[in-house]
Amino acid sequence: MRKFALLVAGVALSVGTLAACIGPPPPTTDPHDVLVVGDSVSFSFGCVLGDPGELNGVQQSDCPPAPGATYTTRNDWVGACTITPGTLSLYNGGQAGAPNCDTVGAGSRGDTWQSDANHFVPKVVVINTAGWEIVDRWMNQVPAPDEQWGAAGCSPTNTPSPQCDAYSNAAVQYSSQLFDAINTFRNSPNHPTVLVSSVPYIAPTEPEPPFGAGEPDALACSWWEPFNTPSGPSSGPDCTGNATQGSGGSWRSPTGNTTYRSSKAKIDQFNQIVQLVKDNNFASDPGVKIFNFKSHFNAGPANTYTDYVCPPPHDTDTTAVFQIDVRPGSPTLGQMVWECDDGSHIPTNYVNAILARAPDHGHLSPAGQTQILQPYIDKCVRAALGASGGDPAACN
Repeated sequence: MRKFALLVAGVALSVGTLAACIGPPPPTTDPHDVLVVGDSVSFSFGCVLGDPGELNGVQQSDCPPAPGATYTTRNDWVGACTITPGTLSLYNGGQAGAPNCDTVGAGSRGDTWQSDANHFVPKVVVINTAGWEIVDRWMNQVPAPDEQWGAAGCSPTNTPSPQCDAYSNAAVQYSSQLFDAINTFRNSPNHPTVLVSSVPYIAPTEPEPPFGAGEPDALACSWWEPFNTPSGPSSGPDCTGNATQGSGGSWRSPTGNTTYRSSKAKIDQFNQIVQLVKDNNFASDPGVKIFNFKSHFNAGPANTYTDYVCPPPHDTDTTAVFQIDVRPGSPTLGQMVWECDDGSHIPTNYVNAILARAPDHGHLSPAGQTQILQPYIDKCVRAALGASGGDPAACN
């Protein structure tokens, strides 16, 4: 995953009204086996599948090809986007129209997902959005945002009014858009297999981007989805819209009339709806699958956020532990390090955990991309393509 500057790239198109000029697609096709679409987190998917993609028409850093890959990938990721409409409630007190992944195209083509499907005629499509999906927003300009994930005690089968109304609105809006997106690709020329990614936890420690990070002041502190704390945590920079005022403080409601909802609670509900869309609408369609992204980065059986993840195949069954290294001959012998059980249950045989998350605690580190994500998404994609080395179990 990329730094937060990429996450807000879509928002930076316009602070008040976020729009894009979309030109007509080229008349010819450019076939690729795999198409990756979504927000800045999707960069990692396309990267490990062999294509770094573009940002505002600029080719990104090279990404290593998947080992022995015999397929081609088009990475059409977009920074800071969502498939849910509405008006976002920014943490800095501002508002912005939700930048849509399907209309703010990556690269120079300005693609919609429909034109992507027609132009690249993929056999497999990977969809990932999350970071801006869970931001509170208005569908109607009422006193408080009427679309909010994370309401306590709410679930797809238990949404009593009025406590869970805003969650119900969020679930309905997102599920409708996801349903449409899946159908867009499934009904496109090659009827590609669609892999919809679940979402691992995120844990930003402060509002982003902070003042002084090179972004316009109007964008400073525009996004913050704190992790699992009983109440809003303390922030670093002041987020009143004045870079010189104050020195931080506790989480503050963007609108003054909303309650704290952690990103853990929001993402739990978000993932439930991803699964619900599959189960309720595409249960009998083998061409629609959930890629279990979250299982590889949510700290194994502990199911929580962690920067360190155990190397495959133990990423889902072992939790990395910060402990004294007792491995004979280890260069860090006697030091506190992150280690994982290698399956032997013998501490002297433990292996180093992988620093899998980027400093912003939302994106993946390069190691997280290549050492944890790649082994699974590559085999999952190969299985969908019917290619050598594929393993359907890698999707789960």
